[in-house]
Amino acid sequence: MKLVLNTLAPLLILTAAVPCANASVLIFRANPDGPFTNDSPVPAGYGNNIAGPTQGGFRYETTGEVTPNIVVSYSNDRIYNSDYGDLGSVIYSAGPTLTLVFTADPGFLVRLDSFDMAGFGGSGETIPTISVTNGSTTFTQSGLVAPGTGHNTVTVSGNPSNSSTGEIVTLSISDVSNGLSGFTNFQFSQIPEPSQFALLGLSALGFVAFRRRSA
Repeated sequence: MKLVLNTLAPLLILTAAVPCANASVLIFRANPDGPFTNDSPVPAGYGNNIAGPTQGGFRYETTGEVTPNIVVSYSNDRIYNSDYGDLGSVIYSAGPTLTLVFTADPGFLVRLDSFDMAGFGGSGETIPTISVTNGSTTFTQSGLVAPGTGHNTVTVSGNPSNSSTGEIVTLSISDVSNGLSGFTNFQFSQIPEPSQFALLGLSALGFVAFRRRSA
């Protein structure tokens, strides 16, 4: 029994050391909690290397852990703080396509989990195309509705192409230049690359073999 316990110990340590998925939510609020200026661009650095719910002049929500190894960039995106269904601060597109790009540091992957959307001023809006790509695969949905009351949640992770996870994940929402659709609560996660787990596993197995030879 002692040999069995000694053999299993490194694997138990390995299991405890493996980090869980860390998630952050972009809510487009300033710190201390308050709005950014209506119709202003998303501030540079918002969403980058999140280490907690408040960071510098920015505020986020966090689920479980955080995303210190992810940066986020935006294109044509502006902030508005009311009148989109029951949502708070949202982003809308000032150009033909609203785009968010999530980029992970080496050794990590980023996964886009979900986001919320609603129409402006009580009017529902049909979204022509939502696409998610990780550089090798793309998943597309068409005809989803941003309701004028309440909101819809779009779940991205787990789509059939698995395009929501990669070193770089790009979300594009097209043909929304009229600003009548708002988007917020972008939840994304960071996870170690599978190669990191493999290296830890090989190290643990090597240690187990050494202990067996020494027993």
